[in-house]
This record gives sequence, C-alpha cells and structure tokens, in this order.
Amino acid sequence: MRDNPLGKIPTLVLEDGTAIYDSPVICEYLDTLHDGPKLFPPWPARLNTLRRLALGDGMLDVALAWLGERLRPAERQSTAHIDLWRAKIYAAVDALEAEVDHVAADPFSIGHIAIGVALGYLDFRFTSIAWRENHPKLTEWQAQFDQRPSVRANLPVDDR
Repeated sequence: MRDNPLGKIPTLVLEDGTAIYDSPVICEYLDTLHDGPKLFPPWPARLNTLRRLALGDGMLDVALAWLGERLRPAERQSTAHIDLWRAKIYAAVDALEAEVDHVAADPFSIGHIAIGVALGYLDFRFTSIAWRENHPKLTEWQAQFDQRPSVRANLPVDDR
C-alpha cells in the first residue's frame, strides 16, 4: 500500500517514483512509449475500444464476485446473487456474439485483450458455464485469440 493505497496489483512505479495503477491505465501509459500500432486508438475508434474494455473488465468483476460467493460455505451462499451474476455473464456473452464480426474486423486493441481474457477466465474457473454452446462465432474468435503468441506465452496455471 506504500505504492498503491488500494493495495492492489498491478502497480507500476516509474523511475520518477510516480505510481500508476489499474491495468488499463498502465496499458495506456505503455502504449505511449512506442510508435507502432496502438492498443488505444484515436477517436472515433477509441469509443468501441473503451466500450469493449469496459465489457471485458465488467465480466471479470462479475466472475470474481461470483467466485467469491462460490467459495463461501454452502449455507451462507446467496442463490439470488449467484443467479444474478450468471445472468450478467450470459447477457455479456450474448452481446459479444451479436457483435463479434465487428470485433474481429477491428484492429487489435485493449478491448480485444479484455474480452479475450474474460472469456479465458470463464473457461479456466467456471467450467460449468457453457458459454460456447450457443455462441459459435464468439467461440471461433476466442480460438483465434488464444493462438496469439502473447496469449500462448501467458496461459494461466491451475493453482487450485
């Protein structure tokens, strides 16, 4: 908490001592350090990028809350919350299936990363979530995302 008062990771401390926290903020900072294609494009493309980033991050937030609830003793779990979080995940996946052709056509961005990570986390921690069953185009997009060298190099380790 010396560098990040929230005590969260990731936190990036710059040479001048400035602490930057929250993954999107760190990614946007790193995106300024090169001249190649940007993860955060200029407007108007930036709007869809940020919307997709919010959707992917939101899916992770919901999944983490759901996981926390599942880890509680069975008698203390809230069925109402679990049902709500399941509904939110399926609503997000349905929305992605509806726009996956546009996602696939757009230049790679931070929005793609957020969506890919969220879907990968669902596969990793929520094997009971059958999101692929009625989402063939999104399933194909995720398979292509998973083949990216940067994704393959950072596959999760099952630490359960």
